[in-house]
Amino acid sequence: MSLREQNFRDLGGMLTKNGGSIKTGVLYRTSSPSRFSIDERAEFDKFEIKALVDLRTTRELAMPMNQFEPGGATIVHIPLIEHVRENWKNPEDQTPPATAGRHYEMLSDGMDAVVAVMKALSRDATYPAVVFCGAGRDRTGIVLVCLLDLLDVEEDDIAADYAASDPFFNEGGRAFGSTTEELLTLVRKDYGSTATMLREKGLKREDIQRLRARLLA
Repeated sequence: MSLREQNFRDLGGMLTKNGGSIKTGVLYRTSSPSRFSIDERAEFDKFEIKALVDLRTTRELAMPMNQFEPGGATIVHIPLIEHVRENWKNPEDQTPPATAGRHYEMLSDGMDAVVAVMKALSRDATYPAVVFCGAGRDRTGIVLVCLLDLLDVEEDDIAADYAASDPFFNEGGRAFGSTTEELLTLVRKDYGSTATMLREKGLKREDIQRLRARLLA
């Protein structure tokens, strides 16, 4: 087993619409480190992660199976959601429009958390950082779709990154690139853009500027 089998990857190299790219070795995504084997944890430690942005619920954290030692990193616990709507539990319809609709509900319920994650990642001392939830697919995907779109990453790259999670931990869900396209369509329909949405919810222009300075080459 290797970290790649734990849905771990560097977001570096993703291209922006103005010809820039995400820096390598700065921002990663993964499933929960509580899933890692001893060898995988040793491999993970080599990346010298400074901040672990944990999107899991408080209830998940209380379960012994979901706990892990952070090593020298700081855990930033920002639950995307604390309460699960009934229609999110084992949904039969896994098509991209239906999944995007559920993701948009999660985003709406967790908007304050998304803003808090953006503010946390705008601070200079947080890198290298990793964002994760349980499988590192849906909650992590929602937050990173917002972040990557905020940074003007090409939509095809955002979709491809989310779809890369599909082979891992399909515990009642799938990851299709078109789901992110549907999600961004819903955001733009209601707010015009991800940036406008997050600014309306409290993200400052200087936060966005710091994110760009920290993450873009």
